[in-house]
Amino acid sequence: MRGNDACRIYPGRIEMLLTSARVRAFNAVLETGSFSAAAKKLGLSQPAITQSVRDIEREANITLFERRGRAIAPTALCAELYRLTAESERCETEALKLLKQHANLEIGTFQIGLGNSMPGMALIREFRRRFPGVQVQVELGSWANIIAAVVEQRVDVGVLPNVPDDGRFLRRICVKQDVV
Repeated sequence: MRGNDACRIYPGRIEMLLTSARVRAFNAVLETGSFSAAAKKLGLSQPAITQSVRDIEREANITLFERRGRAIAPTALCAELYRLTAESERCETEALKLLKQHANLEIGTFQIGLGNSMPGMALIREFRRRFPGVQVQVELGSWANIIAAVVEQRVDVGVLPNVPDDGRFLRRICVKQDVV
């Protein structure tokens, strides 16, 4: 059986058929023209690459590469599948890059609630200096409104005097200000 029949043969396992690791291995074999070159490209062993491709073939009941001695030739299905898996791998790479940028505060949005603009603006200025790629959105409000914004997760952080000793909040002194 070939093609769509593979889904009927292994209905419980079809979700695991194209894992990220298998897709990378399959793509690398097609791109480099050999299992050993794919292994070198990915920094893996040749048996691991071979096993990944064989797992796809076995579980989907298909042939991706015709083996001719030490040479391999992609089948028509292989070329068609690669068109999709190459795009999938590119999207995964872009998604991981985006998540890394967010984790490193290179991009994104930071929402801050201010009960008093004076100390808050100094903190925002320093934050923008350190993280220029992050957009800062400010919500001004009363003490009670900013506490509510933090609890309701409308803001990432609230800058307030006299934050209650409450397990829901992490308190840090950022600025000391004398008032006359």
